[in-house]
Amino acid sequence: MASSLQQSEQVRRDMTADIAHETAHTAGRHARQPEAMLDGVYPFDAEHLTPVLNQVNFAYAAGGRFAHAALAEAGQLRLEKRPSDPGALIQHTITSLKRRLPHNT
Repeated sequence: MASSLQQSEQVRRDMTADIAHETAHTAGRHARQPEAMLDGVYPFDAEHLTPVLNQVNFAYAAGGRFAHAALAEAGQLRLEKRPSDPGALIQHTITSLKRRLPHNT
């Protein structure tokens, strides 16, 4: 059992390291785009700003998930129980996902 716990802990650490590396790698790749826009290489337009904005949003969400994971690991994450409507939750999820789809689908 101790071996299984150690293995699970190692998998968690590896996954966290992979996520951090990929986030940093992607952010670094998109960080050059605003510099190129400032230098006049690319225009300030939606085509060139959208990937940067997407990366900022991804990094912000990832930071929130890491913060929640740290609180959970420290035993300080509060669980707030409240009644919910599963149908409304599913409908909200579908609506949210549809907004992320390209307009031509």
